[in-house]
Amino acid sequence: MKVLLALFIFLPAIVKAQYIEQSPTIPFDSLAHKICYTEIVKVDSLSKEQIYTCVREWFNRSFDIGHAVVSMDDYNAGHLIARGTVFGKKSHGLGRTGMTISFIIDLFVKDGKYKYVITDFNLLAGIDGNLLPDWESADPYAIDPKHKNKKGEYTGAALQYLGILDGNIHYMINNLKDAVSKKLYSYKMKNDF
Repeated sequence: MKVLLALFIFLPAIVKAQYIEQSPTIPFDSLAHKICYTEIVKVDSLSKEQIYTCVREWFNRSFDIGHAVVSMDDYNAGHLIARGTVFGKKSHGLGRTGMTISFIIDLFVKDGKYKYVITDFNLLAGIDGNLLPDWESADPYAIDPKHKNKKGEYTGAALQYLGILDGNIHYMINNLKDAVSKKLYSYKMKNDF
């Protein structure tokens, strides 16, 4: 009984929340043939340096070390590129399995504005019989008509995958916008610490 009570008390601290969009609207770049979240965000009162330091620190604080890898960090060009990962749970029958979504986020920074481009989504919905990751592109789930009903709504696995993807990416975008607009991490290092 004490074990069950302890589980109920500590379980919320162990389980990470996942963000699921019930009716995902997936932005698709028809020229590149892939899912693409992009926007230019104006923040007129901020300099390039303020935005850049804020965005760079947001990367570090938003993703654990194993969940994001910054592959380009060029202040002069105002360009950051990272591969990120978010997690969710996919339902099947009576059970649920873990799900991982990886993506690439490009951030371009100038005085008074920044642009994000989030693309190259891949899904890992489980482990195959050889115990090797079974990565697959998320793009076919967004464009293949077999994943939609007659009303044009996503169904089945596509609804689950894209709902988790869309919910988590919107949460991440809002978190980024909030960090920049509030200048949460925009500061200069002092030499006299």
